[in-house]
Amino acid sequence: MIKRIFGALVLLLAIGAGMAFYAIGNFRVEQLVLCSEPGTGFAIPAPLCRQYLLRFRMNQNDIDDLQAGGGLAFVLESGAPGKFELAERFIDKGLDVNADVRPGPGDRTQSALHSAVILNQADNVAFLLEHGADKAKPDSEWQTPLQVAERLQSAQPDESRAEVIRLLRE
Repeated sequence: MIKRIFGALVLLLAIGAGMAFYAIGNFRVEQLVLCSEPGTGFAIPAPLCRQYLLRFRMNQNDIDDLQAGGGLAFVLESGAPGKFELAERFIDKGLDVNADVRPGPGDRTQSALHSAVILNQADNVAFLLEHGADKAKPDSEWQTPLQVAERLQSAQPDESRAEVIRLLRE
């Protein structure tokens, strides 16, 4: 009797694991990035998604898909604890640090550096600069990241952008 129960449990675990791998195998790269963040509502455990992404994905099709979507900004804006490691892996596989992205339909085109400046994410700005982001590259409105930061600082003086501005001036 115990052997049957144990056998049934093993079978259920195998079926569950198979279904999980089938599901994540059909995820788009953006879904895998989100799934690898704890607490995002995916039924598949975040560490499983992360390991699958790191070990079996990040091929040229995934890089192209991510580049056509949110690019590096999408990865860095995630709340994943290992977002910088994940971003470095994508960069190593060919994701362009300076590529233009369009955050949403009808939005202006900007770089990941512009996105980090707009969101006042000094840690992301520092990471991008360390990995070759171009401080002089303008967005679709011909503003550099520094100009965007200074404009936003003037418009919202209660929200300090001093660290972002300092990084961009170095």
